[in-house]
Amino acid sequence: AVVSTQSTGKPLLFRTVIDSKTNQPIAYHTDIVLSVAETFALVCKEAIHKEDIGNLEKILQETGKKIIYVTYDQAKNFATNSIQLKSQDEKRLFVVSKNGYNSLNQEQIQKIEKTSVILSPDISTIEFISGGSARSMNGELFKK
Repeated sequence: AVVSTQSTGKPLLFRTVIDSKTNQPIAYHTDIVLSVAETFALVCKEAIHKEDIGNLEKILQETGKKIIYVTYDQAKNFATNSIQLKSQDEKRLFVVSKNGYNSLNQEQIQKIEKTSVILSPDISTIEFISGGSARSMNGELFKK
């Protein structure tokens, strides 16, 4: 997977763990194991190769992100297929599906709510049919 860090402008490469049943990487997109917001990042540590997790954590911390760890089960429930957006009045909105939200524990929710309003629409039909979730449904536009 490749993550471009805005602070360095360089891509951050990391590998995901290989599924023992399928002999394939468990993540086919970065957003299966990682969601990066302005002040925090949801990270599925157990899905990232042990040789790569330290560098990923270091870069996230160096760029001011608080790391919120999620389990692989939470990631499979779309907790990391989430996105932080800004409203017209500059409020931070963290969009995570109802399934993703319901998989999070109270401590994780409280950490997210310190900087964002959480929106958790029920998009379970889209998740079931497409395999994607809130982040997959939103494009990103950046102001210069």
